Amino acid sequence: MMEIIKRADMVTSLRLKARLSEEADFVISPNTMGLHWSDFDQFETLIEKGKDAARISLDQLKTSINQKQTIFSKMKEWLS
Repeated sequence: MMEIIKRADMVTSLRLKARLSEEADFVISPNTMGLHWSDFDQFETLIEKGKDAARISLDQLKTSINQKQTIFSKMKEWLS
């Protein structure tokens, strides 16, 4: 019974993550190497993987932000 509860929780969690990712403007997905967020002994490894993914995604994020600028922000920039 506990195994069924764990699996149901995992399925729910995966669906929620997928839905939130679809709704997000930008998602950075680090390679967690199959580690779980609660693997506290691997904390530094997970942080480094997150930093690496952020560095790689930075240019893409900047481009995405620039594309989403509104006409008002462009006018503000022009008037400055």
